[in-house]
Amino acid sequence: MLVSVLTAGVLSIFWQGMSLQEFSRTLILGYHTQREELSGLIDGGGLISMIDIGAIVAISSAYFGIFSSTKLLHKLKFWVREMAYHTNVYFATVIVSVVTCAISCNQTLASMLTYEMTKKMVPDKGELAVNLETSVIVIAGLIPWSIACAFPLSVVGAPSAKREPVVCIISLLGSCMDAFM
Repeated sequence: MLVSVLTAGVLSIFWQGMSLQEFSRTLILGYHTQREELSGLIDGGGLISMIDIGAIVAISSAYFGIFSSTKLLHKLKFWVREMAYHTNVYFATVIVSVVTCAISCNQTLASMLTYEMTKKMVPDKGELAVNLETSVIVIAGLIPWSIACAFPLSVVGAPSAKREPVVCIISLLGSCMDAFM
């Protein structure tokens, strides 16, 4: 990220002629264009816009620390291992992903909890990473009340009543793509 910020700074100042003061203001408050027709697409960003996401990650990490350092998930982990034994590890990972995404409402905590509950079942870290990537990371974007779904739909202005069909269509497209890969 630091390389990206430095590159943007060099390009903005030396190629686009932005002053150092204007670049600093944009870095903190975000970019705002003078062209009204483009403002809905490119306005925003900056460090200020990341405060909410930073808080979500911090709170999720705190919850994860509590869950992983106590025995609160002990029985759930046992049930997940039993489910994996009777089906397979990936199926159990998908079920855990759906539940954690639905309950936590954010991708960060859902990813951490799914990892915590499935990490002992997959000795190969690469395989575990692929399992998480193709389950919890994708599923978080399909839960209508999850931040990973609600935020992008609200950014593009999808009305609340229209969000569920959009999620279903995205889900079906993902399933179709997965079936052919």
